[in-house]
Amino acid sequence: MPRPALPVGVADKLKRSSGGDGVRRTSSLVSPTLLLEGHAGPVLTCRFAPDGRHLATGGGDRTVLVWEAFGANRNTRVLRGHDHAVLQLDWTRDSRRIATASADHSVGLWDVLTARRLQRWRGHRGIVNAVAACPVNHRLVASGGDDATVRLWDCRARRSTLVIKQAAPVLAVAWGSYGVISAGIDQVITVTDRRHAAKPLYTLVGHTDAVTGLAVSRDGARLASHSMDGTTRVWDLRPFCPHPSRLEHVLPGARQGPEHQLFRPCWSGRVEDPALGATSAAYVAAGTADRTAMVWDAASTRLLYALPGHQGPVVAVDWHPTEPVLATASTDRTVILGEIDPAHV
Repeated sequence: MPRPALPVGVADKLKRSSGGDGVRRTSSLVSPTLLLEGHAGPVLTCRFAPDGRHLATGGGDRTVLVWEAFGANRNTRVLRGHDHAVLQLDWTRDSRRIATASADHSVGLWDVLTARRLQRWRGHRGIVNAVAACPVNHRLVASGGDDATVRLWDCRARRSTLVIKQAAPVLAVAWGSYGVISAGIDQVITVTDRRHAAKPLYTLVGHTDAVTGLAVSRDGARLASHSMDGTTRVWDLRPFCPHPSRLEHVLPGARQGPEHQLFRPCWSGRVEDPALGATSAAYVAAGTADRTAMVWDAASTRLLYALPGHQGPVVAVDWHPTEPVLATASTDRTVILGEIDPAHV
């Protein structure tokens, strides 16, 4: 259940109004910060639906919980069926289905409305660490696992449609404009065109430890990568990048703890604010082992926020697609929804 929150009916929306304490409100949340409780184990992944109406969370209790993003923030669905932890999840582009990666060696595909599992893909021969739904084709899903493969799945088929072999276990996957992006234990980020998968388009080198998370900016031009080396890096994905290394910035301060969690970064969404107009993705967030979520200006590398509130490492973060709201998921079994000043997103 979320807390704190106003009584049901008092205010379903407080969008851009002043709170009782005189603080200017910047989102549709009923409170500037909300604590969501419901998981019986560490929360390892969180993602807003592309339409912004729901938030999905998953973790060590083997379930996925679907929450209303605003209003009463009710937990409306529980997706059960995995035999071990849910390590990552992602929504399909149409906001109707959720793909899940699990330590039970499988990838799941779920219908959100009915809470029914549509597919249980079993091609990986080991823990599946990462999953990403294609942002332009709602039928395609990519996954990566300890078996050092990236697999592509068609929602209509029972078997993987493509297997891309890697040099080491894969911890993170994402979709770019020109193909699938993957990274893992070998510290190298690989960009592969799925139409010519025998050879990578190019690789991104610079991290000095395993890469645990990848996130592509909303416009597809930038990649954020998080590593056990304690840095989050920003790379240029544009086809005619002027820098051979494609590295733009190194964002320091995302401390990695001894637990070696798979920390996942995210980019800010597109925020509509009457005072500011529409602002595009320009900020990166990532969780840390010291119980905070860090938010940087990706262009200047300036640290904007170190957000407290959790009692354990913040493993996953996600930005609402249209409002200045950041979700943070922690091993303390909770998720926090918090407003961010639109001037900084």
